[in-house]
Amino acid sequence: MGVSTSVAVNAGTATENAGCFQTVTPTIVRLARAGRLRNLPIMRCGWLILLGVLLLAGRMTAAEGRSVYENYCAACHGLDGRGKTPQGRKIKAGNLQESRLTDAEILRRIREGARNKSGVMVMPAFAKELTADDIDAVLLVVKAFRPPAEPAR
Repeated sequence: MGVSTSVAVNAGTATENAGCFQTVTPTIVRLARAGRLRNLPIMRCGWLILLGVLLLAGRMTAAEGRSVYENYCAACHGLDGRGKTPQGRKIKAGNLQESRLTDAEILRRIREGARNKSGVMVMPAFAKELTADDIDAVLLVVKAFRPPAEPAR
């Protein structure tokens, strides 16, 4: 099969382990879906380590997304996502805190850009400038601006 089922986690920093986490997490998910996770030899307290790896990988992705957001999106949408910057007001940038777009629609707009009702491009396409991982990470940032959903009654 060619997939290593051995995972080694040391006490290094998140930055030192970033490559390990990004490589290990998809392997763990693939093994879990195949029902082979119980054969995965992990150090002591395996499930706690696995949970820590998954949580830390998510935080790292969000942090990387924040950096990409600040470099590519904040000029129009603002650091708070409300679109109240001079450039944001000029193009009527959407308030990301109030956005109800689906994940797919957000990803499409980041990749392909957005046009106003007159058909004028108001948000550039970033598919050629950003990697798929960058775009996925920015999605997490955009969704984080939204207030928490109210629990169903």
